[in-house]
Amino acid sequence: MLTTFLTVFEQMVRIILLLALGFMFNKLHLIPRAAEAVLSKFTTMLFLPCLVLNAYIVECDFGSLLQYGPWVLYGACFTLLGIGFAYLFAPRLSGGHAYTEGVYRYTFAMPNTGAGATPLLLAMFGTKGVFLGQMFCFAQSIATYTWGIMQLQPAHGRHDLRFYLRRLFNLNFITLVIGMVLGVIGAKNWIPSIVLTTISDLSDGYVPVALLLTGFTIADYPIFDMIANAKVYLFSLLRLIVIPCIYLVLVWQLQPLLQMPAMLCMLFVLNSSCPAGMNSVVFPAAYGEDCRPGASMVLVSSILSLVTLPVMYTLVTALCGTPTP
Repeated sequence: MLTTFLTVFEQMVRIILLLALGFMFNKLHLIPRAAEAVLSKFTTMLFLPCLVLNAYIVECDFGSLLQYGPWVLYGACFTLLGIGFAYLFAPRLSGGHAYTEGVYRYTFAMPNTGAGATPLLLAMFGTKGVFLGQMFCFAQSIATYTWGIMQLQPAHGRHDLRFYLRRLFNLNFITLVIGMVLGVIGAKNWIPSIVLTTISDLSDGYVPVALLLTGFTIADYPIFDMIANAKVYLFSLLRLIVIPCIYLVLVWQLQPLLQMPAMLCMLFVLNSSCPAGMNSVVFPAAYGEDCRPGASMVLVSSILSLVTLPVMYTLVTALCGTPTP
């Protein structure tokens, strides 16, 4: 059990170090402010699509879709349960402020799997881990760009259905579908190796650049103000410990009945153990709302997850077995 904890803890230390480097580069003005926009574009429009595309081309085929297709339904149950937690806990932390309640709903329901689960899955299980994580999070991706964005819209910023549909059909979602099709038709066997190698090389840039960018963005806000908010620690307790423990008990009890593989049980607990996501900062900033609640949740929950995420991973492994992709 200690070995499992230390393995995951090592990966979390790497994540925190990259966040700290991004934070330092901002505070010390080592790169210009314009770099943030450039890094953001590279991350969302190049590195992440290539990561998803590479995982699906390499790991997805007709047999794997039949085998892991039901995991999409499990992921949908995970997402719906997370939204339920959001409506339960958010009103109790928002202090009666409508927009802040929406931010809390988003952060409770949509954990930052991109900066938490994905780096760990990639480090510990390779492209197969990323593929399985994407299958499990398929419903969450849809919910993020529909229900999730609605929670981050102020009263003066509401849009019609077409706006949310455009958000849903974003580059990463389209890349996922394209990668799935290419995987099923066996593209890895006939696409030139130089193209596959280039996609793989670009996919390697996602984790470091995304984490550097997150740290760089957090540094824009007064750190002492962010860590002095008592509600943020209550949020982190619920987000990083209470909710994952609920999922842990559920999968532990349901695993024998539903014949759930240990890897699937791990995805339930791992994804629920991730910290708050950057959209809780980005969207309030775009609409001129107070960004401090979201920035505080991202900073504090990211730091605390250094310990809580390895603990939850160790517990689910002890109760449900060693995950094997």
